[in-house]
Amino acid sequence: MERPDIATFKRTKTMRSQKMTFGLEKAPHRSLLYALGLTREEIRRPLIGVVNAANEVVPGHLHLGKIAEAVKAGIRMAGGTPMEFPAIAVCDGLAMNHEGMRFSLTSREVITDSIEIMATAHPFDALVFIPNCDKIVPGMLMAMMRLNLPSIIISGGPMLAGRNNTDLISVFEGVGAVRSGAMTEDELENLTENACPGCGSCSGMYTANTMNCLCEAMGVALPGNGTTPAVSAARIRLAKQAGMQVMELLKNNIRPRDIVTEKSVHNAVAADMALGGSTNTTLHPPSSGRRNSRCLWTSSTTSAVRPRTSASSPRPERSTSKTCTVREASRRSWPPCSKRASRTATPSPSRARPWPKTSTTSRRASSIPTSSGPTNPMRRKEASPSCAATSLLTALWSSSPRWPRK
Repeated sequence: MERPDIATFKRTKTMRSQKMTFGLEKAPHRSLLYALGLTREEIRRPLIGVVNAANEVVPGHLHLGKIAEAVKAGIRMAGGTPMEFPAIAVCDGLAMNHEGMRFSLTSREVITDSIEIMATAHPFDALVFIPNCDKIVPGMLMAMMRLNLPSIIISGGPMLAGRNNTDLISVFEGVGAVRSGAMTEDELENLTENACPGCGSCSGMYTANTMNCLCEAMGVALPGNGTTPAVSAARIRLAKQAGMQVMELLKNNIRPRDIVTEKSVHNAVAADMALGGSTNTTLHPPSSGRRNSRCLWTSSTTSAVRPRTSASSPRPERSTSKTCTVREASRRSWPPCSKRASRTATPSPSRARPWPKTSTTSRRASSIPTSSGPTNPMRRKEASPSCAATSLLTALWSSSPRWPRK
């Protein structure tokens, strides 16, 4: 079989993966790839990372191994070489009501960071993300936007309804029914066995299904991503199509930040309002947006719920309450606004400390008023309740991405 032509590589180097596959100095890299069982032809092809969050703990992720196999089959059919690596997944349903819930939102950041590590240390040409449940979908969406490689999301799909059209909420209601004496414990246990019939994200418009639908609305997933049942053959076909589609995205150099625009975010907000999705959409998409348009989701949400007025009708009076904007909140340090709300702009006279009368601080004392004078502009202002939510979103934003400057 023909050896890789180094001279030809120098003239045709276009793929990101060639940082570790071609060239004289990359012979040790190729040796390790051969150790994986890859052939020379597979190494020459685009290397597509397949991020699979499958495990045997989360019901929504139990079957993701089959989804990943279908994705890899689609990639191979379109001329790529798939390379699968894992991501962690926390089931909020199993983690709730004990200390495990403290790790749920944290896992989102771990997922994002770990994918960035893998996709940077091993320069894939494109990525396919396979999530399904609450914090995994936004975590992978954040990684997609941060890396900005040709990418697509294909989720595991929703769980079917249980016997007599029951679901997980029916079990929660059953607990209350037993407490009130309307149901026996044996009846509750029978309901418990049949409410969740198999794999898939919990049936209902919770975070998982809402985010899967919004990925579809924003354009980073194929139609049917949020609604095709997990156990259907259509889900396998959709996964194969996703594998083939990511090769088209790579061929045309279409990247997530080309897709997620202000118009697509407006579309996602409209879909969210129509579906009556989870209120966690105020938490996750703002952390997934681009750094230079971090207010897209917030402004879209505001415009979606703001009542429209005609040109002849008078403008509603603007509120006089002081609320901080995202930009203002980003300039402030921790603790969040909710912890700062009790602090006043001007300290009490008993706690005020006069500036030292020394030559090194005289200029500073004259430029910054003390408590006896006007309000100190350098001190934190009293925060309104809405500022706490804004600051929280900003803190999540600023703690997550380190965007490439491409």
